[in-house]
Amino acid sequence: MAPIQPRPDIILRILINCSNVQATARAGFYGIAGWHTKAHLLRALYEGVVYGHLSHVDKLRAIGPLKTARLTGGGSRSEIWTQIFADALNMPMEVPHGIEVSARGAAMSAGIGVGIYRDHADAVQQAVRIVRRQEPIAENTPHYLARYREYWRLLEAMRQPWDSLSRLDS
Repeated sequence: MAPIQPRPDIILRILINCSNVQATARAGFYGIAGWHTKAHLLRALYEGVVYGHLSHVDKLRAIGPLKTARLTGGGSRSEIWTQIFADALNMPMEVPHGIEVSARGAAMSAGIGVGIYRDHADAVQQAVRIVRRQEPIAENTPHYLARYREYWRLLEAMRQPWDSLSRLDS
């Protein structure tokens, strides 16, 4: 697969993913111009979701270093999205085999309980198979981190307007 390069021509096309901000927050696209296409909006969606996750990863990094992350679910089928995650998080992304990984995790926990596996590490070793690993492209990381900073600046700027709009809805 050819490396996925950031698009410098789409500078402020950011989707705000609001699930981790405040109760009144709403998603939105910022910096859209008339020449942007559906592809640009899809890319903004991908990046906005990545930035929402990056805020959680930053909290985990405050506790200790992270070496690798795993991506599951429908989005993990997209090599482009997985690469954006790898680049923005600046760490390898692994995609495990299977689509019902939550159910597998529950089954692994049950297996530990009944003695099939010694512990979680043993269960993962025996029951999880990585089908794809994407390394971060180091030169892409500054691009995403600059946009991530803008993402947070926009979140802060929108706090009061979201509250005001919420009051209009009630």
